[in-house]
Amino acid sequence: MRTAVVAAVAGLAIAFNVVAQDKQKMSETSPAQVAQIQKQIELLKAQKGASPVLTIQEVGGDAIIQLSRVAFQGKTSWSLNIAYYPSKEKPAKALVAVDMTLPATWQEEQFEPGTVAQYGVPEADIAQLPQFIHDLFVKFFKRPATYKIDCSIENM
Repeated sequence: MRTAVVAAVAGLAIAFNVVAQDKQKMSETSPAQVAQIQKQIELLKAQKGASPVLTIQEVGGDAIIQLSRVAFQGKTSWSLNIAYYPSKEKPAKALVAVDMTLPATWQEEQFEPGTVAQYGVPEADIAQLPQFIHDLFVKFFKRPATYKIDCSIENM
């Protein structure tokens, strides 16, 4: 019986250590911007009105990302707008060049080379957006990891 208790305690200690290491790794890979974007998306979800838009803009720069929630016939849909889209290539090709990919579930809504790329994002993929948006700033727009963003939510 004692051996079983000792083994159980040792097993729990190992499990807690693994969880602590995972939390540390997560905090090391989740910059402040990802947490800030996540918070803003949560605020967008709670926003009243039919079509609120979250604008995430680089402070002192021209990189702009917008996320909008659209309610239509009792259904909610989401739209991600890369409002400053510097490439002539479609995102599927341009993002691969910087080690990013668009999820297969996202649907192209609008594309104008060198101007804008907009995608419909299913509700199930919303949790991926903070990291994806951060990666757009760092990898696609080539901003330093210390970039700053300014966020606002408006009803359209």
